[in-house]
Amino acid sequence: MLTSGSCAITRNTTLTGTPGVHATTRAQITTNNVTINEVNGGSTGGLAETLGTIIFSAGSSINGNWATAASAQTGGQIIFQSGSAITAPFGGGVTALIANGVGAGGQASQITATGLSVNLNGNGGNVGAKATGGGLITLNSGTTIQFAAGGGGNTGIWATGTGSQIVTTGATVNMPGGGGGDTAFAPTRVGPSLSAEARLRFQEMAAARPDCSRPRPEV
Repeated sequence: MLTSGSCAITRNTTLTGTPGVHATTRAQITTNNVTINEVNGGSTGGLAETLGTIIFSAGSSINGNWATAASAQTGGQIIFQSGSAITAPFGGGVTALIANGVGAGGQASQITATGLSVNLNGNGGNVGAKATGGGLITLNSGTTIQFAAGGGGNTGIWATGTGSQIVTTGATVNMPGGGGGDTAFAPTRVGPSLSAEARLRFQEMAAARPDCSRPRPEV
């Protein structure tokens, strides 16, 4: 964990544990072709909180099952540069990206991905990207979220809670289905209508689901 200043992790390093990389209290960590192998079972690959920042450079990868790959909390920021990857080869209930909450000064927790490749297994219950509690996720050109067939109950991108947003430009969600109950794009319902504060904004986004506007059921 880095609590102040900045550092770059040595190129070609392999890290194991939870969180694999942790930046907090305005610290900044940059990876250089780093591999994170999570310990599975509720672990986290990259955690940025309290205005900390993590930058995953080209060639960096996060691998894990039943886990969260990248988590921005309390105003933290995570940036995926082109050529980075997230892979969950087996085990359901994976969340690839989550931006949750805001910092003490109202700064949104943020994840920005450009050219990120996300590959999720077919065991079901997986989430590609989730913004909650005022978090912001931006999926830029070249970013692909790929689900395997089977499982069911998967969600491609999901915004829930006041002020939460997911903005996409040229990203792709591929969801072949097979298990039922999959939802490509899900703003959470609030009362009888969709919340005006939980937003999904799409610009030139490709998706493999014809029913992409179907909202996620109330929870």
